[in-house]
Amino acid sequence: MSLRFPHLPGARRWAQGGVVVLGVAGLCGFLMPLRTPIRPRPSSKNSFVLTVAKYQAQPAEPLPMVIEADAMRRAPEDPNALRAIQEAILHIVPNPPDPASVEAVPAEPAWMLWGRLRTTPASVSMLPDAGVRAYAVHSAQGMTLCLVNASSEKKQIRLQIRLPRGVYKLERLIFSPPNLMVQASRPLRATPTESRLRTVSHDGQATAVMPTVVPVTQLERMQGRTLNAAGTIRKPCLLLPGQVCLYRYTDVAQAARAALNETYDGLHTMALRSPGPAQRLRHILEEGNGKRGSLSAGSGQSSSARLSGIHRLLLLTAQVQSMQRNYQHRHVVGAEEGAAVMGALERLTDALAETSAALLELVPQIVVNAESEPGAAAMPDAAETTPPSRRLTVTMSLANLGRQSVGMVKLGLDTAALPHGVVCAPDDPAYFGSVHPGQSVRATFHLRCPAGTPLPTDRCGGDVSYFVSGTPAHLRIRAW
Repeated sequence: MSLRFPHLPGARRWAQGGVVVLGVAGLCGFLMPLRTPIRPRPSSKNSFVLTVAKYQAQPAEPLPMVIEADAMRRAPEDPNALRAIQEAILHIVPNPPDPASVEAVPAEPAWMLWGRLRTTPASVSMLPDAGVRAYAVHSAQGMTLCLVNASSEKKQIRLQIRLPRGVYKLERLIFSPPNLMVQASRPLRATPTESRLRTVSHDGQATAVMPTVVPVTQLERMQGRTLNAAGTIRKPCLLLPGQVCLYRYTDVAQAARAALNETYDGLHTMALRSPGPAQRLRHILEEGNGKRGSLSAGSGQSSSARLSGIHRLLLLTAQVQSMQRNYQHRHVVGAEEGAAVMGALERLTDALAETSAALLELVPQIVVNAESEPGAAAMPDAAETTPPSRRLTVTMSLANLGRQSVGMVKLGLDTAALPHGVVCAPDDPAYFGSVHPGQSVRATFHLRCPAGTPLPTDRCGGDVSYFVSGTPAHLRIRAW
């Protein structure tokens, strides 16, 4: 709509300006309600109360208990605390007497040796809690923290472990009461992407709460850490009722340095009877003297330079091992001296590979489970007349949590360590290409044990190999 005044030009301009003013006023009137907060009417008192309740803060979950342990502070001897840990574990996993012993005195339990619990106690601080007990030890190899949940409820714990500089492998050994079950929420329909670690896609379907039986003994590998100076490693921990957990921190770089020194000592002893072979082996090892700084945290080297040096040491150690094996086979060196050197070389190889994995933040795992259906299709060629046998499933995996890819990854089961008569399918290792940061690979092996043939889970070991800097590394992993 427009106003026309053909004979009054001034009036026309006035009318046009009035239209603009009215338009601006109307627009402001439309926007004002949007800027003005809506206040409840006096008659909407109930609605106002419901609105307040709707946005009321939900009750916060209880804060986790903080347990601090310091590997650089020695604590006084506490035999009662160590005895409490031992009794808690023996209540779950009794240690049977050794039948070979005349006095039937049980030997040192494997978990006691694994946790290095006979070493020096370390400082532990926590708020008093009648349901949680803690005990820590430390040594040149690292530190172990023991936790016991003696209560009837689960405990949320945050661990703060102070350690000297080093390259640490982190492991957790869990003892759970038999038939302990947890309510695990699992999707009814999920499509996991096995080649990716962080990506597990769900299709939005409902979830079902299913009870899951917790294994009595379970060994887990966690992400390693490199400390270029003394620092604190923080880890969350969930302890179920009755559980005992041993957190072990091992300085694998220190273990490599110790194994290298042990190898030189062994070659010195071997040179007393076999100077020629000992000198040749020592000469090869000395080619890596310029790379020994890669085994010292805080040396100022970059991560890639340290990895290159460690894999150079791995290559030289493999050459020495091959020559020493030939010397022993031809009886060129003494049996006792040769075995001592070979043992030191094997420990050096393992420690170098573990140092490489910790720097790369690789996490290998091995899990052994009993198959629910003995007649599953895992062994399709089994004859119907075969006597009842046990069937186990061994799952191996490697997760790359670091920032560098590894190539030519291979996951294989150590079939030579299996008892006679145990059949593995497939019996060949699983080969993969490169595993990039954030990815994981997995391989499954099925074992058939004849009736009456025991197969301890610790006999199920695997070899995880990969290439970095053109040199392979082998990680030996074993189930508990």
